[in-house]
This record gives sequence, structure tokens and C-alpha cells, in this order.
Amino acid sequence: MSEPSFYTCPNCERSYNYDFQYCPHCGQKHEERIFTLKELLSDFLGSMFSFDSKAFHSLPKLIFKPGQLTVDYLNGKRASNLSPFRMYLFFSVVLFLLLPTVIKEDSVFKVNDDVKVREAKKNVNNVWLTIQDSLETNDDLKELKEIQGVPGMSFSLDDSSTLNKWKGAEELIENGASVQTAVDSFFYDKGKLAQFTINQALKVNAKKGIGLIGVFLNSLSYSLFLFLPLFAAILKMLYVRRKRFYVEHVIFSLHLFSFLFFVLIVLVLLTLVHLHIPLWITLSLLFLYILFADKRTYAQSWGKTILKTMMLLFTTTVFLVPIIFIIATVISFIFY
Repeated sequence: MSEPSFYTCPNCERSYNYDFQYCPHCGQKHEERIFTLKELLSDFLGSMFSFDSKAFHSLPKLIFKPGQLTVDYLNGKRASNLSPFRMYLFFSVVLFLLLPTVIKEDSVFKVNDDVKVREAKKNVNNVWLTIQDSLETNDDLKELKEIQGVPGMSFSLDDSSTLNKWKGAEELIENGASVQTAVDSFFYDKGKLAQFTINQALKVNAKKGIGLIGVFLNSLSYSLFLFLPLFAAILKMLYVRRKRFYVEHVIFSLHLFSFLFFVLIVLVLLTLVHLHIPLWITLSLLFLYILFADKRTYAQSWGKTILKTMMLLFTTTVFLVPIIFIIATVISFIFY
């Protein structure tokens, strides 16, 4: 009887029986050929998103049974369902890949130098010149130049100098100079932070904001990773007497945001085929979904569930959403 031949695993570099389909040491599949493109794509989807039979088993629950995935996961039914984080990751990636297809950056940021815009600029300049003349010629108004430290009244005539420098920097950039050169030429006396802020503002102005939405969407996708734990923290406070672990609220939030992303993906796809759903229908659907998800997950009375759902949405809308948008905007401005 011949001895079995051995194969060296390219992953862990340890030998095992050639007839084995998987390495007994590290678990890598025994493959001696180059992957096809189809197999590579399948491997990517499988490892990143586990988009397999689990997804088709989980999606109906996510869509038609609000909160059921969370209940199943917390009760230990995990092998047959897609993990909460991978589901969240999959829908968020798909959404932020689709969004740029329906958002036209040119139409939003492009400066249309038409007659109305030129007239508006002229009116602004006239108002500024009038203010300057009044401050120089009127003795009573001259005293305003000395006012400092009073809320809403602290200003300086140096602003006119700053505006002139800004116009000079704009002209320099229009003549082919780099933004950094323009900043160094006209704002060399400013601090590092001020120079950086001016540099970014001139860059946005020079490019007419083209590409800013793309940067903002990327920043927003990253900012949501901060939004989600804060959202879960609000849930923790609202349901503090239920004695739930914080991670349970995180799991519920992952499923909730997965559904939100799914709805937004559907809306984007409908927009691409020129179909539009009224906003009130979308908002009503989301409210009812959160309401039923809360009810199924936290198992409280309908009165408490409705009250806490409204408190959750109010707190999120008034506090969390503005904070996240401000963070995303600042990040966009810094990395534009």
C-alpha cells in the first residue's frame, strides 16, 4: 500500500495529506489553480458581506418583521441570519455608491454668472462702500470703530483689507497660480490655522465646489459610525429600567439603520427611473417601522412604546442629526 502524498499549504506552509480538501492547520481550501474573475468576486462578496443564503433568509425578516432579527439574534438564533454589522456594512456601502448617481454636483455648486448674479454682487459692493463712507464722514458713526467686546458689535475696518486681499488672491488663482501661492502672497501675516482655513475656502471657490458633495458623502458615511453608538446610547437611557446591555441596543440600532439604508436605496433606484414617492409616505413608513420594531424588541405597552419612539425621534432629529452633519461638513472642508 503506497503512502499518501503530501501537499504544502501556501498559507501556513505546513504539510498535510494531498487528498484533504482543506488544510487541517489553518482551514484554507486546497487550490492549485488561479481563481477566475467570477470566483474572485464571489470570494470578495462572501468574505466582506456574507451575501449568501443567510442574506435571503434575513432580508424578509428585516423588511416585513420589524425587530424580529434583533430578537432572534439576542435569543441565540445567529447561524441562519446575516450578522447585524455585516448587514449594516453591506447596505451602507451600496447606498453611498448609489447616491452620487442621483446627486448632480454641477447643478448644485456651479456658479451661474448671469445678469442677476452680477447685479447682486454690484449691490453688495455698493452697500459695503456706503458703510465705509458713513463711518469715515459721520462723527457719531466713527465711535462704532472703537466698540469692542459687545456681543454682535465687535468688528473692524480691517475687514475691507481682508476683502481686497481675497479679491487679489482670486485674481492670482485665475491667472494660473496655485491656491497655496495665493495664500502665501496675500495672507502671509495670518496664523497657520487661519491660513489653512483661507486655503480651503479659496480652493472651494476656485473649483466652484465641484466634487464637494462626493467628499461630503464619504465624510457622512464615516460620521455615521459615530452616530450609531450615540443613537444606541439614547436607547439605553430610554430603556434603562429594562436592564438591557448597551451592546443589545447597538444590535437593534444596526438592524434599524440597515432598514433605513434599504429604504434609501429603493428611493434612489426609483429616482433613477423617474419615479418619486411623496416624502410624507416615506416618513410615515419609517415611523411605523421604528414603532413596531421598538414594540417587538423591548416588549413594552403600546402607550410606553409610542411615547419612547417619539422621544427617540425627537432627540435624534434635534440633537444627533445636526451634530453629525456639522462633523461631516467640517471633515469635508478639511479634506476637500
